[in-house]
Amino acid sequence: MKVKNVILLFIFMTSITFSVSSQTRTFKKAEEAFEAKEYFTAKDLYKEAKSESKNKSLKADIYFKIAECYRNLNDSKKAEKNYKKAIKKKYSDAIVFFYYAETMRMNEKYEEAMSQYEKFLSSIPNNENGMKGLESCKLASEWKNDPTRYIVKNKAFFNSKEGDFSPTFAKKDNSIIFFTSSRSGAHGEQFNNVSGENFTDIFKTQIDKKGKWSTPIPLGVNVNSEFDEGASVLDAKMKTLYFTRCEIIKNQMVPCKIFMSKKKGSDWGVPEKLKLVADSISVRHPAISSDGKFLYFVTDMRGGRGKKDIWYVERKNKSWSKPKNIGSEINTPGNERFPYIAQNGNLYFASDGHIGMGGMDIFKAMKDEDGMWMVENMKYPINSSGDDFGIIIEGMTQNGFFTSNRAGGKGRDDIYSFILPPLVFSISGTVKDVKDASVLSGVKVKLMGSDGTITEVITNSEGSFKFPLKANTDYQITAFKKKFFIEKTKETTKGVKKSKEFTTEIFLETSVKPIVLESVQYDVGKFDLRPEAMAELDNLVIVLNDNPDMIVELSSHTDFTGDYEENKELSQKRAQSVVDYLVDKDIAAERLTAKGYGSDAPRVIDEKLASKFPFLNIGDILNENFIVNLTSKEERKAAHQLNRRTEFKNRQK
Repeated sequence: MKVKNVILLFIFMTSITFSVSSQTRTFKKAEEAFEAKEYFTAKDLYKEAKSESKNKSLKADIYFKIAECYRNLNDSKKAEKNYKKAIKKKYSDAIVFFYYAETMRMNEKYEEAMSQYEKFLSSIPNNENGMKGLESCKLASEWKNDPTRYIVKNKAFFNSKEGDFSPTFAKKDNSIIFFTSSRSGAHGEQFNNVSGENFTDIFKTQIDKKGKWSTPIPLGVNVNSEFDEGASVLDAKMKTLYFTRCEIIKNQMVPCKIFMSKKKGSDWGVPEKLKLVADSISVRHPAISSDGKFLYFVTDMRGGRGKKDIWYVERKNKSWSKPKNIGSEINTPGNERFPYIAQNGNLYFASDGHIGMGGMDIFKAMKDEDGMWMVENMKYPINSSGDDFGIIIEGMTQNGFFTSNRAGGKGRDDIYSFILPPLVFSISGTVKDVKDASVLSGVKVKLMGSDGTITEVITNSEGSFKFPLKANTDYQITAFKKKFFIEKTKETTKGVKKSKEFTTEIFLETSVKPIVLESVQYDVGKFDLRPEAMAELDNLVIVLNDNPDMIVELSSHTDFTGDYEENKELSQKRAQSVVDYLVDKDIAAERLTAKGYGSDAPRVIDEKLASKFPFLNIGDILNENFIVNLTSKEERKAAHQLNRRTEFKNRQK
């Protein structure tokens, strides 16, 4: 019996040892594949190791590594799912919250991502990447809600169900485009354990006179090999092709290199590997300046600022100089990739280190007067919550193509076109009578631009008008109508970054009826102007300058209390004081007449005054007989005050 128990125990322990050994071997293979950056292979091995393991701590580690594989394979949804599982299994490193937040941001879950960034920052306060992630989420939401003017379209005829990326122009008129693809029909159809796709080749498509792009075909065997051919670029003459090639020797991936091929008739010659860095260092993503003097590329060589940086070499005496890092304005502790030099000298590149919407964002960099790079995010809709990269620009325009793995695409990576439509501005408005807001037809409306343009229209039966406007221009709009005061308004398109139709209303006031200058009041028995009176008269100066043909009478009125002759003399002096002030403000004296009426022209109540004073009705004349019959002292006092006034009226016929 004892012997039997010993045998059973031996069998049990052996099975456990075999099981643990099997688990260890599978996990070790997964780790080896991960270290070799064979993420597609590694994720499946990790999944196998997870199913074999009963160790909770190890399972948490495995979930994290599976998430890392998916993140490196640009599958943010599956990465997010596995980071969540790692957290649930109590993964111990706080970095899991950061990457969980990063994948949430890539999946456009900005609010949820902010929560995870905050958890990460609670463990590692003031971490630069964590704070950048928080700021990125806030800005991404703003950019999505307030998109730029770019119009982005998926170029379905370029794209396949696989990966299609990094377009580049291959003819001066931009009618031929090269791009990289893992689609079937490529020379290198072996499986890539890093990406989980076929090896990529460079393809060609051409647009015809009808605007239709041809079915993409691979370049010849001199360029395309059994290995990965990646991002490419041609020089300005379209005679030299620079491209990335990543080879595998004895089942081991060797460092990627940039190759150069010269055009030979309609084909490309045997490529030459450029010796830019040591053989042990990977270089990729070439970009060439329009003069051919500077070659930019991406590498993680020592001396950089981050993981992958943009470097450049200068052509000197038919050879390339030692590499120089492009600098900290461009490069970050993260990854900067896919540089492109536009015809105007601007640098475009993709980065996950600058503040952005999700994975990689596309940035534009321009040099200031001191030669320093000024970097700006191209925002939505060029950028998205996914990876956006590989941009090219058509000549001196702001149109072109780029690559994105955003939601709604045809394949893993798709090529998109973008255009920047011109800014379109206009202003429409209505001219109305200030008295009752009724529309005024037959009004001449003049538009004067700071660029010297002048346009005139006449309002229609609905009192409306409309003008087209130019960008970056100030405008003055003036309305003219006989027996009305001229009125002006202003508008500007300066600083307006989106097309817009401005609207306005212009209210004209009749110049036939006298207008009371309400703030022109005097001390008892005095004719000196008070400060508040001067402020109102300054407005009258503006009116008179706006209406240069107007000839006006400035009249002053008193109530009927006191001596009649003295009141009349006082009112004349008061009217003259107004005229003198206006003349001092450079209003021609011949346009002005001072008239003192004393109590001879009592005020007539209009609709506005009737609504303000309940004891008065429209049409009431505030003469002595009317006022003495008012029922209260307060009413009589108010009536006398209404009679004491200064007016101006247009005397022009």
